[in-house]
Amino acid sequence: MNDLKEKLSKLSVLVFGDMYLDRDCIGDFEGKSKEDEHMPILKAHTEKYQPGGAGNLASCFAALGVKTTVIGLWGEKEDINRQILEQQFKSRGVDTSYMVESGKTFVFGKFYTSDSEHVFRYDIISDSMTDEKQNIIISNLEKVILNVNFVACADYNNSGIRDLVCDRTLNPFFKENIIKFATGRKEINKFKEFNCIILNNEEFKKQSIFDNEINFFKTLNIGSLVVTSENGAIGFDVNSNKFESKSKKIEGDIDTCGCGDMFYAMYASSIMAHYGMQESLDLANLAAGIVAKKKFGAAQASIDEIISSL
Repeated sequence: MNDLKEKLSKLSVLVFGDMYLDRDCIGDFEGKSKEDEHMPILKAHTEKYQPGGAGNLASCFAALGVKTTVIGLWGEKEDINRQILEQQFKSRGVDTSYMVESGKTFVFGKFYTSDSEHVFRYDIISDSMTDEKQNIIISNLEKVILNVNFVACADYNNSGIRDLVCDRTLNPFFKENIIKFATGRKEINKFKEFNCIILNNEEFKKQSIFDNEINFFKTLNIGSLVVTSENGAIGFDVNSNKFESKSKKIEGDIDTCGCGDMFYAMYASSIMAHYGMQESLDLANLAAGIVAKKKFGAAQASIDEIISSL
């Protein structure tokens, strides 16, 4: 593990998926609205922004020192939320050269009280995927995959609008035979023949077409499967070997928002750095545990924090 930081710094990843802007407001309820006496006022004393969705996954890779490029949709140049998201990526060293402009930037707005209670959320969504934009996405994917070590897909679209991550946009990955990781909240069969699929326990249970992990492998013909939960993670390889990593108990309040992305980034990076599945699961659990201690929305664990925790 002494050379973990050096190994990760030599990796490069393309993160492809649903990019969002997270806007987190933190404050406390004080008084009632003059317009509606039943409506409490949350007076925010802190407001922070960061990439959300697949953008948070990209931030996690970047925090590990992995060279990270993103491809997805965001708003036109005059869209203020796109401008903020672009700045947030830039501050993390994430390459946005291949992002595609279309419609409005998706936003997740979250409100927290000072004691970290999540009390309200709003979403800004845009039906921005068209055949023209899809063709640009595919062209950009074909360019980038020639210059990265692996691909990390994140299909987080639950809005009911047209999917960015679909069979057609995934096709370039198979032409170049690049190593492919994925996670998703629906239609997991689109990731057939991927090297690794990472799901949390609820996401895995929702895949009703699979009775168990063996059928999962047979149906999708994947290389490995990782299923995470609050108690840890279980990994299965193509030879039916099973690996398990228990989560350490964390004292005090925790916030699990973003833990899955951090687990994903650390696990995929460790595998690409040629660590075994057991070591990679343990490192990913460690990284997710660091994030769980950070309140008020998604966060990342830096490579230095992880090494210190080792």
